[in-house]
Amino acid sequence: MPGRYISLVISTVLLFVNSCCKNDEKFDHPLDPGSTTYIPPTQGLIIDDYNDMERITAPIYQNPWGLEPFIFPETPPGDTAVVVSYTFECNHSVALRWHGCSLRIKFDVRRPAPQDFGGWGQRLGDSLGYFDATVANLTYVSFWFKGAKGGEVFEIGLHDAANFESDKYNITRDFQVTTEWQKAKIPLDSLINGSNPQGVRGKVNLKALENVNIGFNRTLRNLQTRETSPQTGTIYIDDLAFER
Repeated sequence: MPGRYISLVISTVLLFVNSCCKNDEKFDHPLDPGSTTYIPPTQGLIIDDYNDMERITAPIYQNPWGLEPFIFPETPPGDTAVVVSYTFECNHSVALRWHGCSLRIKFDVRRPAPQDFGGWGQRLGDSLGYFDATVANLTYVSFWFKGAKGGEVFEIGLHDAANFESDKYNITRDFQVTTEWQKAKIPLDSLINGSNPQGVRGKVNLKALENVNIGFNRTLRNLQTRETSPQTGTIYIDDLAFER
């Protein structure tokens, strides 16, 4: 079955990572020569490092059906306004020793509803099979992030095969977005409660994840300063991963 195939892929990759990469756990941070603050997720899976699928220190999870990133909401036909767009920036990579790229997400939520929110997401599965985060005891979603100006606010969510969306994790719960790279490591337990489009409360199924997403909206506030989030801006994401 496809679902079992994904589980087998994950288990095989983790065995390879644990056996081959234990001597590669610390690398110099290119933004701080001599530093050893960057520790790759050798006990997990890098979903994407945004470097043309090049290997860093762990095999990259490759969905066998080639699932792509997406943005939401989709821009209506004939509408030139773009709420969220993404591309890749090769001057802003956090982790590689020689070169690399990161994901650049631009957002603009100044317009009235329904274009006062939007986001980016990475599909992890579809009807042929979904991502099982429990098969290898993966307990965190992690990524590196920074803002173009600092002060940006965004949310993280998970979405499962039954159309349940997790309650969003506001990045400012534990961090302040600056122009320097930081690593977020968010427990999956904090993303397990959620609801479906009908408003029914429930649990996100970590055994059948459809996507991980990053969102923006006009009503977001910085949880520490209580200031309203900038309604336009740019953030950078690197090394999206699931870890133990």
